[in-house]
Amino acid sequence: MKELAYREFVKEDFEDVMALDIRPIELREGQASTGEEPLELLALSISRSRYLWVITYKEKIRGVFGLSIWEEGGIKYGSPWMLSDDLPFASHSNRGLFLRTSKQLVRFMKSKVDLLMNIVSLENKESCRWLRWLGFTFIESQSFTFDRDPGLHFVW
Repeated sequence: MKELAYREFVKEDFEDVMALDIRPIELREGQASTGEEPLELLALSISRSRYLWVITYKEKIRGVFGLSIWEEGGIKYGSPWMLSDDLPFASHSNRGLFLRTSKQLVRFMKSKVDLLMNIVSLENKESCRWLRWLGFTFIESQSFTFDRDPGLHFVW
């Protein structure tokens, strides 16, 4: 049995997801970009996502990610997001599985929309490195500030 796994979110996961020990940099990103408190932002992200999954390790939920979709001007946009504890970025025996599976899921997300896009703090180095590895492009001309941290838009 694999220790690290992904599966679709079910309503019974809600309490465990809301109790996640989310990485502090991700909490700062969310609060600075939306003004929402962390738990409110997490609940809002879950409710707005057309597709939603959880990351489990030894059957315990360690992260959640999803895809929000909207249309504007005839273009279908998707906003991928992920909130987790340190597990997906930690060095452990399942890191390769995390990377391969996340690449497959991002391809699935891209198949549902014309353009994937979101924002990330440059201080979130692990996420920036992972997003580049996944194939996202950072738009240097569209920089902004998360509170005091510089950030960039990423697209695919």
